[in-house]
Amino acid sequence: MSNFLSVKPLHQIDNLALKVYHKGMNIINLINKKRLGGRLTNEEIEWVVKNYCKDKIPNYQMSALLMAICNKGFSYEETLAMTLAMKNSGNVYDFDKRESYILDKHSTGGVGDSTTFIMTSILASLGYKVVKMSGRGLGHTGGTLDKLEVFKGVKHNFKLDAVRELLDKNNAVFIGAKDVVPADKKIYALRDVTGTVESVPLICASVLSKKLACGAHGIVFDVKCGEGAFARNLNEAIHLSKLMQRILKSQNVDCAFVITDMDSPLSRGIGREYEVADVLRVLHGEKCDLREVSLKLAVEAMRLQKPELEAKYAYAQACQVLDNGQAREKFAEILKSQGAKFDDVDDYMLVHKTKYTTTIKATKAGYISKISARTLGDAVRKLGGGRLEEGDCLVPNVGIEILCNIGDKVKAGDTLAYVHYEDKARYNKVKEDVDNAFKVSLMPRKKKLVLQEIK
Repeated sequence: MSNFLSVKPLHQIDNLALKVYHKGMNIINLINKKRLGGRLTNEEIEWVVKNYCKDKIPNYQMSALLMAICNKGFSYEETLAMTLAMKNSGNVYDFDKRESYILDKHSTGGVGDSTTFIMTSILASLGYKVVKMSGRGLGHTGGTLDKLEVFKGVKHNFKLDAVRELLDKNNAVFIGAKDVVPADKKIYALRDVTGTVESVPLICASVLSKKLACGAHGIVFDVKCGEGAFARNLNEAIHLSKLMQRILKSQNVDCAFVITDMDSPLSRGIGREYEVADVLRVLHGEKCDLREVSLKLAVEAMRLQKPELEAKYAYAQACQVLDNGQAREKFAEILKSQGAKFDDVDDYMLVHKTKYTTTIKATKAGYISKISARTLGDAVRKLGGGRLEEGDCLVPNVGIEILCNIGDKVKAGDTLAYVHYEDKARYNKVKEDVDNAFKVSLMPRKKKLVLQEIK
């Protein structure tokens, strides 16, 4: 018994001791190896990914391994091996760079963050080719595929020939990961419900496996930083950016990283229907934070393909197609080509009302100093706008409409937001959090959208 209780500190566990746990390729051995701080080999990581995809490793054991990875971390070599193993778990698209330079974009996950639709529409309007690989909502953040499915009849799973056809027709296509990176689909869903979302190596492998499988030649990353992001501070965001940059460069992919603020929601709507409505308002020329971040990302994408293009000219071109309606028309064309059924895309600017709506009001006069992105994102998730368990269906039209921004002057009694929901019991569980998500202070403060760039 005394030997059992006398566990050596991790730094005293040598390689020989770790090898005791690895007598053959066995998931329990690998869980124990990582739990004790050992490094998994390329072969071991490939074996885990392959067998989990074949349902030979049950969810409870994969959850244990993911938790061990969260606790002990992954080296660069392990992260690269995980990325490539996941990439090669399904179909891999291959585009000839000499024929077309393919762009893609990724956000590490934010609240009220729908820049994808705006940026893609801008680029496609200007003749750039975009294959936008997108995923589901994860944790408190919204997913692009969930928002895309607001448009009735839309499809997002295509074979390579269909992707090429859509690119030729509209310069852009939104695709999911059904046949591409099936490993990520399984692991992504499991992370969402096992408390293993916030792991830099797992975020990196999840993101880059899909990006590499889609064959993009240039990728712009919107790395969210702040309370509502997986990277809570600038150091974490820089670390994630540089890790992804190192992996992408090893695979000869051009990349740029824009670290943006996510202490407060990016747009006024939280919840997929409200975020789609915000997108359409921007495509109609509305000036707001969502527009500016979308423009910044579009400019960086343009300059990946054309490094000689000055930023101010790229920005002017992007603004022009937003303001003259070309980007909006292109967005509608892309959606219809992918099967969406509507007479006028602007109809989606009006969200059907839920059974209940509660008004959030300022309790005192002053300036809005805080709008907690994480708190509000979690609240919408719990109201049914996100998933608490893997198989959860999203409740239509639940969400939050925010009527203020950081720095706005308010009086006591002014309306700050509307909460739309279908279930009073669910709302009662988040009511206090939502009320406390808004802070009013005596002094105004400015919001900085872009925190840093890494190229």
